[in-house]
Amino acid sequence: MFSYNFKDYVKSIKTSSGAKTIHSYLSYNVYFTGKACDDSISENLSETIQLYNRLKRDDISDEELVILVFRDEIKYYPEITMKATAKVLRKRVMGSAIEF
Repeated sequence: MFSYNFKDYVKSIKTSSGAKTIHSYLSYNVYFTGKACDDSISENLSETIQLYNRLKRDDISDEELVILVFRDEIKYYPEITMKATAKVLRKRVMGSAIEF
């Protein structure tokens, strides 16, 4: 999630994609091994760029953002928290200037 600094978030993903990763662990007991590590990093970057572009175009409402991003185990967080986080995500993207 890039709720703090979008540019640093993308830099972190790109740094990870350059590593020869054997195991990749995410929160909520999700992990990848082998080629799946590279695939998950690539997919993460692609989805991040797509979401960034949608937010920059104002092509997604806060409600849609909550539904899109906060799924699986995260859906158990309080709804008010997810809505506040969606606003923070939008704010971080709108305050960033990054080129892809």
